[in-house]
Amino acid sequence: MVIAGLIDLFLASRQHLTGLGMILAAAPPLAYLVANGTGPRHPEAPRHPVGISVLSGLGCVLAMVAVYRFGDDFRYGVMACLVAISLWLVYVRFYR
Repeated sequence: MVIAGLIDLFLASRQHLTGLGMILAAAPPLAYLVANGTGPRHPEAPRHPVGISVLSGLGCVLAMVAVYRFGDDFRYGVMACLVAISLWLVYVRFYR
């Protein structure tokens, strides 16, 4: 989704909120998973990484603003952002 956001940001779109929202919704969780691995849950696991969830939610908001301002042609960005934040929250709930 980060690659799709970059393509939308630089090549496909006449406005940049959708691409920026897609990147912001997917990149922080991806960076967290790459940095910390996806191993099994540890009993002494740290608390929920709130900053990652906030950045991902902000990406969803940017994509929703794009739909509000520029029309329903940009709904694909909202759906992609919602999938990204949903998968992140499932990971946090069940694997952390």
